[in-house]
Amino acid sequence: PSTYAEIFSILFKNKLISKPLSIEMQKLARFRNVLVHFYWDLRLRKVYQVLKKKDVVLERFYRVVKKLLGSK
Repeated sequence: PSTYAEIFSILFKNKLISKPLSIEMQKLARFRNVLVHFYWDLRLRKVYQVLKKKDVVLERFYRVVKKLLGSK
């Protein structure tokens, strides 16, 4: 993959995650790029709001990875 976001597209293409989860994780990966590369211009309230909305997505991804690894 050439980007972090592309990782989730590949996971979907290989039927490891659903399309909706792939799309949401791609959005989070792009948001990560904003955090890393433009941190000086961020509004903390905006960062908090985005992450608060995405905690459900992260939990879903965690459960998928856990299942794939065979953990309980």
